[in-house]
Amino acid sequence: MIVVCGSANMDLVIRTPNLPKPGETVLGEALQTFPGGKGANQAVAAAKLGGQVAFLGKLGEDSFGGSLIACMKEAGVVTSHLWQAPGASGVAMILVDDAGQNQIVVSPGANGDLHPADVRRSLDELTDQPNVALAQLEIPMKAVASFFAEALVREVPWRILNPAPAQELPDSVYRSINVIVPNELETETLTGIRLHESGAYAPAVQWFHERGVEHVILTLGERGALYSHRGKMEPFEAPKVDVVDTTAAGDAFCGALAVGLDEGYEMTECIAFAVGVASKSVTKSGAQASMPFRHEVR
Repeated sequence: MIVVCGSANMDLVIRTPNLPKPGETVLGEALQTFPGGKGANQAVAAAKLGGQVAFLGKLGEDSFGGSLIACMKEAGVVTSHLWQAPGASGVAMILVDDAGQNQIVVSPGANGDLHPADVRRSLDELTDQPNVALAQLEIPMKAVASFFAEALVREVPWRILNPAPAQELPDSVYRSINVIVPNELETETLTGIRLHESGAYAPAVQWFHERGVEHVILTLGERGALYSHRGKMEPFEAPKVDVVDTTAAGDAFCGALAVGLDEGYEMTECIAFAVGVASKSVTKSGAQASMPFRHEVR
């Protein structure tokens, strides 16, 4: 079983030929709405791939909240352990250009009110022992720290952090996780090491290992991923695809990684699978709508 603790947002998306520069106004296409949020995206990605997934989070008691729950349920995610509170659900404003690149601003809404007590109670209510605990950073840091501390105490074998959006992490979080999955920008933000200026990824990877993280997976977009286990690095190439929207590629990767680990595959097999799933996801628009089913991935 996979338990995902994180955010659920309604994504408001506008496509435009070019992303605006500071102070610039550009014209775009019609506004589209998609269910999103990194936590919900990763939960849906895992469920659509056949994983048994429970989602822990907090939504507002508004129309967006009801729609988000319905979409997760439709994908097969167990939502009986999430919370609803008065007020607004999270919203993400997303601009996507013709090359598939994006700019995103998130208003956390109810996601910002997820407390450690909520996390502990939800975990207590689970009827099955999870094999994988997966979280991101669109919810309060105290909730993230509590989630992984509880997962460690409960002896969850795989404790995965996708540190997005990147922010300084307490040492307790590094000690509680055994897998971290940042992209290049997040890696630079967390480590303070400029990857391309350093000439190699090894110093940044070693930075994570020195803080106790056994498995480090850097996602590299169209170039695939780089995996390091205790300092031994291995690259994974991504297939060439026609890119439509990169918004949720990292979420697709994390959801697929969680499924592979939950099913007992070796880490390298899981990463290769996750690269393929992420590559498939960028060929469609939207976040959860772009997540492929198992039969769509080779």
